[in-house]
Amino acid sequence: SYVRFTMGQDTLTLFLGEHLALLPGSGGSSVAGASSVFAGYGITDESSGYDDYSGIDARGKVVWVLRYAPRQAPFSRRSPHAWFEKKIENARQHGAVGLVLVSGKLNGPDEQPPESGEQLDGFYEDTKPPVDGIPAVFLSRQGAEAIGTVVGFDIFQQETAIEQSQAPASCDLLGLSVDLSARMERKPQATRNVIGYLPGTDLAEEL
Repeated sequence: SYVRFTMGQDTLTLFLGEHLALLPGSGGSSVAGASSVFAGYGITDESSGYDDYSGIDARGKVVWVLRYAPRQAPFSRRSPHAWFEKKIENARQHGAVGLVLVSGKLNGPDEQPPESGEQLDGFYEDTKPPVDGIPAVFLSRQGAEAIGTVVGFDIFQQETAIEQSQAPASCDLLGLSVDLSARMERKPQATRNVIGYLPGTDLAEEL
């Protein structure tokens, strides 16, 4: 699996474990030469009227989104809108063909994919079981900064704009082309549960 970012004559390719990891819920497919849009936190919330997809057209494009949710009511780091599968599904419903997720600088520490690219420690703690969807990857902050230098886009500056205005700051990433390949193979695996037996000290004869 890999992601290739192209802007004019400049190209940057990242592979799993190289600032890149597959998200739970990612679909196992490929995207070639897709345009890009930035869609804030990737949230559409009818109850509050907050919609990161308002004013942009994500159809046929790779969507860049921030992890978690805005630091404003009614959202929180653990709200359903912060779940990976929610962001992936919302992107798919808006016609996106791929998703790139980045941990912003205002919502906690960064994570780095391990060299194997198989698992990102602590990265799955707030997810539900995976669902089939569009190919979706996590990109480290360092990776996002490297790409931002090439394409002239600062996702962390957009994050600050969202927090300051408490409103979406979505935009087209003009000229940025993305090739995304997500190869996945799910294998059933047996595991063990450990049961501990601790004898009581009172009422020992009662069941």
